Amino acid sequence: MTSLASDAVVRLIQSAKAGDDQALDELFRGYHSYVNLVARIQFDVRRTPQISPSDIAQETLLKAQRSIRQFQGSSESEWTAWLRSILAAQICSTLRYLYANRRDVRLERQIRTQLDASSEILGELADHRSGSPSASSIRREQAVLLADAIADLAEDYREVLIMRHMQGISFAEIARDTQRTVDSVKSVWRRAILQLRMHLADLQD
Repeated sequence: MTSLASDAVVRLIQSAKAGDDQALDELFRGYHSYVNLVARIQFDVRRTPQISPSDIAQETLLKAQRSIRQFQGSSESEWTAWLRSILAAQICSTLRYLYANRRDVRLERQIRTQLDASSEILGELADHRSGSPSASSIRREQAVLLADAIADLAEDYREVLIMRHMQGISFAEIARDTQRTVDSVKSVWRRAILQLRMHLADLQD
Protein backbone atom coordinates (compact mmCIF):
# COMPACT_ATOMS: atom_id res chain seq x y z
CA MET A 1 0.00 0.00 0.00
CA THR A 2 2.78 2.46 0.82
CA SER A 3 4.12 2.35 -2.77
CA LEU A 4 0.79 3.26 -4.36
CA ALA A 5 0.30 6.58 -6.09
CA SER A 6 -2.45 8.88 -4.90
CA ASP A 7 -4.63 8.07 -7.91
CA ALA A 8 -4.41 4.38 -7.01
CA VAL A 9 -5.62 5.25 -3.51
CA VAL A 10 -8.59 7.08 -5.02
CA ARG A 11 -9.41 4.03 -7.16
CA LEU A 12 -9.32 1.84 -4.06
CA ILE A 13 -11.72 4.20 -2.31
CA GLN A 14 -14.10 4.11 -5.27
CA SER A 15 -13.97 0.31 -5.45
CA ALA A 16 -14.50 -0.02 -1.70
CA LYS A 17 -17.54 2.26 -1.85
CA ALA A 18 -18.90 0.12 -4.67
CA GLY A 19 -18.80 -2.97 -2.45
CA ASP A 20 -15.43 -4.52 -3.33
CA ASP A 21 -14.40 -6.23 -0.07
CA GLN A 22 -10.83 -6.85 -1.22
CA ALA A 23 -10.37 -3.16 -2.02
CA LEU A 24 -11.92 -2.27 1.33
CA ASP A 25 -9.46 -4.46 3.23
CA GLU A 26 -6.46 -3.15 1.28
CA LEU A 27 -7.56 0.45 1.73
CA PHE A 28 -7.89 0.25 5.50
CA ARG A 29 -4.68 -1.73 5.93
CA GLY A 30 -2.95 1.19 4.26
CA TYR A 31 -4.21 3.68 6.84
CA HIS A 32 -3.90 1.59 9.98
CA SER A 33 -0.50 3.06 10.91
CA TYR A 34 -1.68 6.60 10.19
CA VAL A 35 -4.80 6.44 12.37
CA ASN A 36 -2.85 4.67 15.13
CA LEU A 37 -0.13 7.31 15.17
CA VAL A 38 -2.49 10.30 15.10
CA ALA A 39 -4.44 8.75 17.99
CA ARG A 40 -1.22 8.02 19.91
CA ILE A 41 -0.02 11.61 19.65
CA GLN A 42 -3.10 12.87 21.47
CA PHE A 43 -2.37 11.03 24.70
CA ASP A 44 0.54 10.96 27.09
CA VAL A 45 0.33 7.24 27.77
CA ARG A 46 2.56 7.64 30.82
CA ARG A 47 -0.12 9.72 32.54
CA THR A 48 -3.30 8.26 31.02
CA PRO A 49 -2.76 4.48 31.27
CA GLN A 50 -6.53 3.92 31.32
CA ILE A 51 -6.74 5.13 27.72
CA SER A 52 -5.58 2.88 24.88
CA PRO A 53 -4.87 4.87 21.70
CA SER A 54 -4.61 1.62 19.72
CA ASP A 55 -8.10 0.58 20.84
CA ILE A 56 -9.45 3.99 19.88
CA ALA A 57 -7.78 3.73 16.48
CA GLN A 58 -9.14 0.23 15.91
CA GLU A 59 -12.69 1.31 16.73
CA THR A 60 -12.26 4.32 14.45
CA LEU A 61 -11.25 2.12 11.53
CA LEU A 62 -14.15 -0.27 12.14
CA LYS A 63 -16.63 2.60 12.15
CA ALA A 64 -15.10 4.04 9.00
CA GLN A 65 -15.37 0.67 7.27
CA ARG A 66 -19.03 0.39 8.18
CA SER A 67 -19.78 3.88 6.88
CA ILE A 68 -17.48 3.93 3.83
CA ARG A 69 -20.34 4.87 1.49
CA GLN A 70 -20.88 8.09 3.43
CA PHE A 71 -17.50 9.40 2.33
CA GLN A 72 -18.14 12.08 -0.28
CA GLY A 73 -14.60 13.19 -1.09
CA SER A 74 -12.48 12.52 -4.15
CA SER A 75 -8.87 12.80 -2.93
CA GLU A 76 -6.54 11.26 -0.38
CA SER A 77 -6.38 14.49 1.62
CA GLU A 78 -10.18 14.47 1.92
CA TRP A 79 -10.04 10.81 2.87
CA THR A 80 -7.55 11.36 5.70
CA ALA A 81 -9.58 14.36 6.92
CA TRP A 82 -12.68 12.13 7.01
CA LEU A 83 -10.81 9.51 9.04
CA ARG A 84 -9.68 12.19 11.48
CA SER A 85 -13.27 13.37 11.95
CA ILE A 86 -14.31 9.84 12.92
CA LEU A 87 -11.27 9.57 15.19
CA ALA A 88 -12.21 12.84 16.92
CA ALA A 89 -15.71 11.54 17.62
CA GLN A 90 -14.29 8.27 18.95
CA ILE A 91 -11.87 10.06 21.27
CA CYS A 92 -14.73 12.16 22.64
CA SER A 93 -16.83 9.04 23.13
CA THR A 94 -14.00 7.39 25.06
CA LEU A 95 -13.50 10.44 27.27
CA ARG A 96 -17.22 10.66 28.01
CA TYR A 97 -17.28 7.00 28.98
CA LEU A 98 -14.27 7.29 31.28
CA TYR A 99 -15.22 10.55 32.92
CA ALA A 100 -19.03 10.36 32.75
CA ASN A 101 -19.30 13.58 30.78
CA ARG A 102 -22.16 14.60 28.54
CA ARG A 103 -21.49 15.17 24.87
CA ASP A 104 -19.64 18.44 24.32
CA VAL A 105 -19.67 19.67 20.73
CA ARG A 106 -16.98 22.22 21.51
CA LEU A 107 -14.69 19.50 22.84
CA GLU A 108 -15.19 17.44 19.70
CA ARG A 109 -14.30 20.45 17.54
CA GLN A 110 -11.23 21.12 19.68
CA ILE A 111 -10.06 17.53 19.33
CA ARG A 112 -10.68 17.66 15.58
CA THR A 113 -8.49 20.77 15.39
CA GLN A 114 -5.78 19.04 17.41
CA LEU A 115 -5.90 15.99 15.13
CA ASP A 116 -5.60 18.18 12.04
CA ALA A 117 -2.61 19.95 13.61
CA SER A 118 -0.98 16.62 14.46
CA SER A 119 -1.39 15.45 10.87
CA GLU A 120 0.20 18.68 9.61
CA ILE A 121 3.14 18.17 11.98
CA LEU A 122 3.62 14.66 10.60
CA GLY A 123 3.63 15.99 7.05
CA GLU A 124 6.15 18.70 7.87
CA LEU A 125 8.39 16.22 9.66
CA ALA A 126 8.25 13.89 6.65
CA ASP A 127 9.29 16.77 4.37
CA HIS A 128 12.16 17.70 6.67
CA ARG A 129 13.45 14.18 7.18
CA SER A 130 13.12 12.98 3.58
CA GLY A 131 14.68 16.05 1.99
CA SER A 132 12.52 15.50 -1.10
CA PRO A 133 8.99 16.80 -0.54
CA SER A 134 8.14 17.19 -4.21
CA ALA A 135 8.77 13.54 -5.05
CA SER A 136 6.84 12.11 -2.13
CA SER A 137 3.89 14.50 -2.46
CA ILE A 138 3.26 13.11 -5.94
CA ARG A 139 2.69 9.70 -4.40
CA ARG A 140 1.12 9.92 -1.00
CA GLU A 141 0.03 12.25 1.77
CA GLN A 142 3.21 13.08 3.68
CA ALA A 143 1.65 12.29 7.04
CA VAL A 144 0.63 8.83 5.83
CA LEU A 145 4.13 8.12 4.55
CA LEU A 146 5.66 9.15 7.85
CA ALA A 147 3.21 7.04 9.85
CA ASP A 148 4.11 3.99 7.77
CA ALA A 149 7.82 4.68 8.28
CA ILE A 150 7.48 5.19 12.04
CA ALA A 151 5.43 1.99 12.36
CA ASP A 152 8.44 0.06 11.03
CA LEU A 153 10.78 1.39 13.73
CA ALA A 154 11.67 -0.43 16.93
CA GLU A 155 9.37 0.52 19.80
CA ASP A 156 11.96 2.55 21.74
CA TYR A 157 12.85 4.48 18.58
CA ARG A 158 9.19 5.10 17.82
CA GLU A 159 8.36 6.32 21.32
CA VAL A 160 11.31 8.71 21.50
CA LEU A 161 10.30 10.30 18.19
CA ILE A 162 6.67 10.65 19.23
CA MET A 163 7.53 12.18 22.59
CA ARG A 164 10.24 14.51 21.30
CA HIS A 165 8.89 15.71 17.96
CA MET A 166 5.13 15.28 18.20
CA GLN A 167 4.43 15.90 21.86
CA GLY A 168 7.22 18.41 22.48
CA ILE A 169 8.66 16.61 25.52
CA SER A 170 12.22 17.58 26.46
CA PHE A 171 15.10 15.12 26.45
CA ALA A 172 15.38 15.54 30.21
CA GLU A 173 11.73 14.62 30.74
CA ILE A 174 12.00 11.64 28.41
CA ALA A 175 15.09 10.47 30.29
CA ARG A 176 13.30 10.72 33.61
CA ASP A 177 10.16 8.94 32.42
CA THR A 178 12.03 6.16 30.61
CA GLN A 179 14.64 5.78 33.36
CA ARG A 180 17.54 6.51 31.02
CA THR A 181 20.26 9.10 31.07
CA VAL A 182 19.86 12.16 28.87
CA ASP A 183 22.85 11.03 26.79
CA SER A 184 21.24 7.62 26.31
CA VAL A 185 17.97 9.19 25.17
CA LYS A 186 19.80 11.43 22.71
CA SER A 187 21.67 8.42 21.36
CA VAL A 188 18.41 6.52 20.84
CA TRP A 189 16.92 9.63 19.21
CA ARG A 190 19.83 9.97 16.75
CA ARG A 191 19.57 6.32 15.75
CA ALA A 192 15.80 6.68 15.40
CA ILE A 193 16.21 9.68 13.07
CA LEU A 194 18.70 7.75 10.94
CA GLN A 195 16.38 4.74 10.68
CA LEU A 196 13.42 6.99 9.91
CA ARG A 197 15.26 8.62 7.02
CA MET A 198 16.12 5.21 5.61
CA HIS A 199 12.52 3.99 5.89
CA LEU A 200 11.18 7.17 4.26
CA ALA A 201 13.65 6.81 1.40
CA ASP A 202 12.50 3.22 0.83
CA LEU A 203 8.82 4.25 0.84
CA GLN A 204 9.40 7.07 -1.64
CA ASP A 205 11.43 5.01 -4.14
